[in-house]
Amino acid sequence: MHLTRIPVYVLARCCEACACFFARASNLFDSLLPALLSPHEITSRVIRSYDTVYTAEVAAHAHDTVIDEQLDTWETEVLDRYKICSGRMLVMGSGWGREAFAMARRGITVVGIDTNIAAVQAAQTRAMTIGVSARFHRANFFDLPYKPHSFDWAFLSSIMYSVIPGRGVRQAWLRHILQRLKRDGLVILSFTHEYSQPTRARTMLFRLNAFLSTLPGANPVCQPGDRYETGHFMHVFQSEEEIRNELTEAGVVIQELRWTNSYAVVTFPSGEHHPSA
Repeated sequence: MHLTRIPVYVLARCCEACACFFARASNLFDSLLPALLSPHEITSRVIRSYDTVYTAEVAAHAHDTVIDEQLDTWETEVLDRYKICSGRMLVMGSGWGREAFAMARRGITVVGIDTNIAAVQAAQTRAMTIGVSARFHRANFFDLPYKPHSFDWAFLSSIMYSVIPGRGVRQAWLRHILQRLKRDGLVILSFTHEYSQPTRARTMLFRLNAFLSTLPGANPVCQPGDRYETGHFMHVFQSEEEIRNELTEAGVVIQELRWTNSYAVVTFPSGEHHPSA
């Protein structure tokens, strides 16, 4: 029996080492995808990844085990600072409904959208159960099924602004969202940024992706900070100047940008407000 244990143990360790090697290789190849896939292809892959994680089975227990339905400190401070306690709020990337339910309890009428049908259905059921003024729809961020000037406010939850691949795509999305807001409407968005100096490996990866993006059929708008890991895309902003320039070039006015807290509040230029609906 003792002689049997040794080869079994060695075989288990070999399998473990092989699994570790292939996991690292998979992560390496994934990290090259931002340079090789178009923004549309990346978005499609991310949506499919969400669909495999946020299933109906997970949704059935989401509000028992996951959701605290409380706003983060910075979210509460922004709503208080801009006196947002009524009107219609569009929450994008609403997920299980954490932000939507907390905002609805403040007196705001909330419409939440998400690409994942299980999350939408779970959030809608929860809203009916607790009796808050919140509705949830399945919709694409770039093709919203709402008329212009339908909302007073828009909120991009979590760090979802960074999940949109491509600088130009993010800027087009901002302009699309602002068209859905009434006069003086605000967009509140959060992002992720680099918290430390890039490692040597990360710098080499940036350079490799920069080279790959120049190849025929590759993604020419790939940026430093574009990452694809474990089925998820994220643009990590490298500096406050980068995101400030990106927002300004989109044609919006930055009311507030807090780099350390990773959020911004933007609106229309004063001469381009749309009339209230």
